[in-house]
Amino acid sequence: MTRIAAALGVAFSLLAHGALATDRPIVITDDKGGPIFADKKWYERIKAAGIPVKIDGPCISSCTLVLSLPKSQVCVTPNARLGFHMMMDAKPPSEPPDPSATCIGVQLCRNPALTTRVAQQSYPPKVREWLAKRSLGWEPQFMSAAEIVASGIFPPCPSSAEVARDSPQPAPETTGSIR
Repeated sequence: MTRIAAALGVAFSLLAHGALATDRPIVITDDKGGPIFADKKWYERIKAAGIPVKIDGPCISSCTLVLSLPKSQVCVTPNARLGFHMMMDAKPPSEPPDPSATCIGVQLCRNPALTTRVAQQSYPPKVREWLAKRSLGWEPQFMSAAEIVASGIFPPCPSSAEVARDSPQPAPETTGSIR
């Protein structure tokens, strides 16, 4: 994780100085999420830099904040899946949990209020409608690539044949964990 953070720091520094092409997509292949507020900042930086994102596998939990990016900046392959679950809140043992939260022990609590707030702020209306028809719990509920495209949330990625036809030298992709 530290190596990835350092590499990203260098990449953003180079980007700020115009030394890194922004046409190289970040490819999400299996992202299980992480701290929501850190990911929110991450996607704000991706949006500001105009870096394209390609979803090519599961994007779960806070990774779904990719939905806060403009649809012109993101595409999905047939392997893409967005996984949503009730958001969790870590509480110190001395702090009582939110009355609307369901906790495992005292440390980890499901937080419906946080889930609703993040959905309203970060997810497009079609995703909020999709989520309203489901009961979110600990296990993620998945939206398939077909549902993502059919709902107009993100477009399908161009096929490799289209990319080859449109640009003589396709840009290499950045893969792996995106944080």
